[in-house]
Amino acid sequence: MRTIARATEPARPSASAAVIAALALVFPALACRAQTSGADGQEAFQLLCSACHGPDGKGRDGPLRPAGVDPSLLDLTNARVRDLSDTQLRIRIQYGGDKMPPPGGRPGTLDAGVVDSLIRYVRALNDSNSPAASPSRDYGSLGQGAAFYLNHCAQCHGFDGRGSAHVARALNVDPSSLDLTTAPPQTRSLEDFRRLLSRGTGKMLPLSRLPDPQELDGLIRYIQELASLASSAPESTDPVDTPPRSLLAAQDDAFAVVIGAGKSSLPEIPPARGADNDARVMRDYLIKAMGYRERNVLLLVDDKATRASAIKAVGGWLKNRADKKSRVFFYFSGHGSRDPVSGNDMLDLYDTDPGYLSQTALSLQRLFGLLRDIPAQDKSVVLDACFLAGPRAIAMAGLRPLKSGNSARPPVDALVMTATGPNQVGAGEVSSNHGLFTYYLLSGLHGAAASPKDGSITVDRLYAYVKASVEKAARRRNIEQTPLLYAPPDQPAAHRPWVILAR
Repeated sequence: MRTIARATEPARPSASAAVIAALALVFPALACRAQTSGADGQEAFQLLCSACHGPDGKGRDGPLRPAGVDPSLLDLTNARVRDLSDTQLRIRIQYGGDKMPPPGGRPGTLDAGVVDSLIRYVRALNDSNSPAASPSRDYGSLGQGAAFYLNHCAQCHGFDGRGSAHVARALNVDPSSLDLTTAPPQTRSLEDFRRLLSRGTGKMLPLSRLPDPQELDGLIRYIQELASLASSAPESTDPVDTPPRSLLAAQDDAFAVVIGAGKSSLPEIPPARGADNDARVMRDYLIKAMGYRERNVLLLVDDKATRASAIKAVGGWLKNRADKKSRVFFYFSGHGSRDPVSGNDMLDLYDTDPGYLSQTALSLQRLFGLLRDIPAQDKSVVLDACFLAGPRAIAMAGLRPLKSGNSARPPVDALVMTATGPNQVGAGEVSSNHGLFTYYLLSGLHGAAASPKDGSITVDRLYAYVKASVEKAARRRNIEQTPLLYAPPDQPAAHRPWVILAR
């Protein structure tokens, strides 16, 4: 390992990495549009590939081409690419590799028909008689708009366009005034929008550099995509969002801490979409179906889900209430990381800084240590998070496709259920605005894992259902994901019912 003589500021995500993360946010819309493109794959290539590889595929003029990278490495017309088999190209397109990220930062998410059309188009780029050799140049404005937004707008308006809560507090303004998704720029004329950027308004300062025409067009398109995603966010209408009627009586000595770290204070970190909703619905289940009183369930979401709050919740609030006969439950949904210095797996909170993971994230080692200090014998831990080495992983990965960490048994006297197995990629949110793992956890608690004999849902039945369902759903996305369960035989949570359905 190379030793640096003097302290330096930790590397931040590069502009190109951040733009890839930004495009990951609108990637579902782009992929949907690409799936309707023509058989020659030209539109799919323009939307998904040309921002890095260039309009002609030669790697020279892409607006998001990483700085300092030799264009020949991005050239799709050279012999190195021509010699790849269709199978090799298909794997590279779907999953990335050799410094190329997967599409939108999300491996295995492209429709097979789109991949086939892209393969045909890459082959056509090597044919001088093909129209692919002279494509139009309208491909790049969305990518340039994403780059401009990240560099000039995201700090105040947030990665998702809904506004930064901490900036709103600093400016003493209503957070809704920073929300671009409620009044996107198509409601203004082009001149009005350009004038707004050049002059500012209210507490918004004029931009130090105005976008050129193509950047302006892309900026408007990008904000429109953010608004479209915000307006199409599903409401809580899925059956799993409503806890079932349960025969379990509420207990005074049952306590729970529930954390949904879906947002970050740093605009370059994409949200863990669905994490806040995961936590809120999990809290409802605990209160309405699992025997916890409302006053005994502490919920931390949004900007309340900080590292200090999480430590205080477990090491203070929970420890001060629980005794030997108590029931304790800890739930987390959000991003995870691997600290590149210590190798510890970390839970990323609202105020986590990827450059200072050990100081701003909550390590599982610290969490399990806090839980060991709680005298309760009945303890359960459920983690819908995965882990990846390197501080840039959060920004690059988009939603939750992060690798899991150490495979050793958890050093804690508790039942522990996690979203993935060792060294697996975790699938992201499902259509109901939940993480894949939490969706099937809730589905099992809702009744899918219930005993047909008496309606009881024990952890062995619950885990068997969640494991099978997550594996099947993840496999449809070309991902291997297996939730893990660590259940010490003397742990009461491994034997008692978590829910008893009312018939």
